[in-house]
Amino acid sequence: MGHAFKKSSRGNELQTRLALTADGIFSPDTERKVRAWQAQNDLAADGIVGNANATWAKLFPVPLTGFLIPISLKDIFPPRYQL
Repeated sequence: MGHAFKKSSRGNELQTRLALTADGIFSPDTERKVRAWQAQNDLAADGIVGNANATWAKLFPVPLTGFLIPISLKDIFPPRYQL
């Protein structure tokens, strides 16, 4: 299974993203902040931040990694000009 933050869970990253003091404890204050954040972002305000729900996706978006691939090899290797 994946990660989920909910009442009595631990997670500094979540609190940091919500602009709370990061003590790592999912306290009632953290739950209130999660519910408020969910409501402000048109999500189900259930107080749960799990990687299988939209709250996780909005709070912890997947960063773009790797290299962008050019549309064509011509972008990297332009045709040689004949003299």
